[in-house]
Amino acid sequence: RELNARYLEHLPEFSVLSDALTRLSGTLKEAMSGLDTHGADTAAFSDALDQLSTGPVPDTQRLREALSRLADEAREMTRRSKRMSTKLAASTQQIEHLRSELHEARRAAMTDALTSLPNRRAFDETLQRMAAASEGNGDPLSLMLIDIDHFKRVNDRFGHPVGDALLRRTA
Repeated sequence: RELNARYLEHLPEFSVLSDALTRLSGTLKEAMSGLDTHGADTAAFSDALDQLSTGPVPDTQRLREALSRLADEAREMTRRSKRMSTKLAASTQQIEHLRSELHEARRAAMTDALTSLPNRRAFDETLQRMAAASEGNGDPLSLMLIDIDHFKRVNDRFGHPVGDALLRRTA
């Protein structure tokens, strides 16, 4: 909890991720509930079929009643299946929306807001991936750093808005 509070909770992507996971959990619970209902409907339909098929039906009245019950169960199962299909389609759409939100949060977490360039976190991940690839295939790896000389003087003399513009222009 302490590490979470210290290093994660203040990050904007943490709240987006937490919210998305909460909504995803609710969506999955709804879908599971719908599947449980569908299973109960299928069992009722199966019971009606079993009653109709387990032995002779002594009279036409009982046969009509059994067929009527079977038809009622089939209609109810169809109605609930359509409702479940609609809910599952909505859940699928919500999951895709959450996936998009998470992708955007990850992109934002890896991008410097001022320059729109990859930030330190992205640099660390990319460097680690490229170093592993370089080591794996034996290719050399080069790294180039750029420094703006006396940048602090620009901020001190002309102000941070000018310094920000210089950073954006350099980027």
